[in-house]
Amino acid sequence: MDLVASGDAMHEPAAPGKSLDLFWLTRTGAEKVLGKGERLDLEDFPND
Repeated sequence: MDLVASGDAMHEPAAPGKSLDLFWLTRTGAEKVLGKGERLDLEDFPND
């Protein structure tokens, strides 16, 4: 949950009757973990 608190990830609680919460990186979070020479696919972040 630290990544969510820092704005590097988003969280959606599990739907009623489901057991898995959803987490995904924000563009900022994804950029922080890129390796040398790597870049983001803009298709994955269309609204940023």
